Amino acid sequence: MKKQENKKIYTGGPSTSTKDSHEVKPPPLRTQLLGFAKSFTGWIAEGAKIVTPKEYMGRLTLCHTCSSYNKEKDRCNECGCKMELKARMSTSECPLKKWESDAKK
Repeated sequence: MKKQENKKIYTGGPSTSTKDSHEVKPPPLRTQLLGFAKSFTGWIAEGAKIVTPKEYMGRLTLCHTCSSYNKEKDRCNECGCKMELKARMSTSECPLKKWESDAKK
């Protein structure tokens, strides 16, 4: 008989964990790819606009101080996105609502 492993199941919601960001796992790769495809097509449809350098740095600052940020991988453990890219896209927003898309301002 195979031993069952106790794995975290991604529920799609914000993390309420107080654990270190290395212990909070990002969503499964399939979920990340579907989220990226949706975000990317929306960004292209809106004209592929990027945020100002000031807004970009503000977004990254918020990400870098968040408990869900994985510094080694430069990724958000809530959505799995590469923050260097996501923070530039004017249509993207933080899954924890720490910053929003330009369209919602």
